[in-house]
Amino acid sequence: MHTPQGYEIVDGQFHAKDWIAIIFNPSFPYRLTHMLIASALTTSFVVIGISAFQLLRNRSWEPAQRLLRTLVVVAAVLTPAQIFVGDMHGLNTLEHQPAKIAAIEGIWHTERGAPLLLFAVPNKA
Repeated sequence: MHTPQGYEIVDGQFHAKDWIAIIFNPSFPYRLTHMLIASALTTSFVVIGISAFQLLRNRSWEPAQRLLRTLVVVAAVLTPAQIFVGDMHGLNTLEHQPAKIAAIEGIWHTERGAPLLLFAVPNKA
């Protein structure tokens, strides 16, 4: 994705040359960790919602209370971890493909010390 490896271009088309290099490229650990945490967060929030719904129907149901408490803690721990891993992935992409990060951030001209844009609507024109 962000650090392509193990391919060759023949007649203008990409062809796989080494599947191990394609899969285990420099961004692999970041992408894998990011997706595993995203899956755990999604599951946590789905079960939190189901537990909350069950508690609305029966406030004294102990399994729903335990699940809700546990998964709120899990989500509270995983959310900052997801932000950290996403940032690490972005830094890895910046190292290997700085032009891609510049395009993502809407920086169309080379400049030193580009300003921080918290909210932007990129406009190539």
